[in-house]
Amino acid sequence: MEFIEMGGYFPLELRRGFSFFQNIPSNYIREVNTGRTAIWYALCSMEVKKVLVPFFYCPEVIEMLLTMELEVSFYRIGKDFLPLDTCDEEHTAIILVNYYGIIGNKILKYSENFKRVILDHAHSFYFPPVIKPGVMNVYSCRKFFGVCDGAYLIGKNIDMRQLRQDVSYKRAVHLLKSIEIGTNGAYEESKKNELEIGNQFLGMSLLTKRILENINYSDIARKRIRNFKYLDKALSEIQLLELPDMEYPPFVYPLMLRKGIHKELVEHKIYVPFLWKPTGIEFEKTSFEYHYANHIMIMPIDQRYDIEQMQYLANTVKEIVREKESGE
Repeated sequence: MEFIEMGGYFPLELRRGFSFFQNIPSNYIREVNTGRTAIWYALCSMEVKKVLVPFFYCPEVIEMLLTMELEVSFYRIGKDFLPLDTCDEEHTAIILVNYYGIIGNKILKYSENFKRVILDHAHSFYFPPVIKPGVMNVYSCRKFFGVCDGAYLIGKNIDMRQLRQDVSYKRAVHLLKSIEIGTNGAYEESKKNELEIGNQFLGMSLLTKRILENINYSDIARKRIRNFKYLDKALSEIQLLELPDMEYPPFVYPLMLRKGIHKELVEHKIYVPFLWKPTGIEFEKTSFEYHYANHIMIMPIDQRYDIEQMQYLANTVKEIVREKESGE
C-alpha cells in the first residue's frame, strides 16, 4: 500500500471534478503552463522549418518564436482579421489567431488551405478543437478563469516529450487576496505572476488542475455570451467594427471608436487596455494592424459581471463619447 499523509490541518477544499476537455483522448491533449509553451510544443511536434505568424500578435509569443531554430515569416491581416498574401509551403506551419474570440469559424475555413496549422484559440476557450492530421489547437486558461497558469494543446500526433510540472502555490497570493480586497488590491502580485510564469516550458501545475475541476463552465459560457450581446446592442451606434454573430463565448468585447477614450475610462476606474501594442515591430500607419492596435479597446464581458455592470459600462462609454464629440 502506498504511503499517504494522515492527520494535520485541513487544506483548501477543492472537489475532484472534471476538466473542460475531459472527453479528449489523453494522447491528443497536453496540459501545459502557458499558451507560449503550447505554441512551442505544437511546433516541436510538427517538425517544421518555418512558421508564418501575424504581425498583430502577442509580443511574448513572437519573442519566444524568434529564439527557436525556425525561420519566422510575418504576414499582414485585412479588415476581416484574416491573413493577406499567404500560401502553403513545404515544411511550414501557419499560426491563425481567433482574435478576441470572434472569428473562429472564419479561421477554421481559412485553415483548409494549409497542411500544417496552429489554431490559436487563446481568446476562445470554448471553441471546439479540430482533431485531424496537421492541425493543432491552443487554449489559454488564465484569460478565462482565475488560475495562476494553464493552457492546453490539442491535436493528433503530439510529441510525447515529458515536461516538468509547474508548482504555482507561491504565485497564488493574488487569487486569494483578490477575494478579500479585490483585484486592484492584488494587482502587484498578479503582475509578478505574469512576469514569472513565462520563464520556462512546463506542465500545468496541480493547483491549477484542481481549480479547473471546480469551475461551472456552462454558467460562465452563458454569462459571457449574454454580456457580449448586451454591449453589442448598447454600443451599436458608436461601434466601428463589424462583428459576426456570436456562437461561442468570447474573451472580450472589442470596441473601435473614431477617437480614443482610454484616459477618460481610467478616470472612471474602468480599465480597458489595448491589445498587443507593437514592441519591436513597427506597423505601417496605413495598415489594419496599426489601426487595430491603436484604436480597439477590449471591454470586459466576463463572468464577474451581470447586466447591471454592463449597463453602467455602456452608459459611461456613450457619455464620454458624447462629451468628446460635443467639444470638437
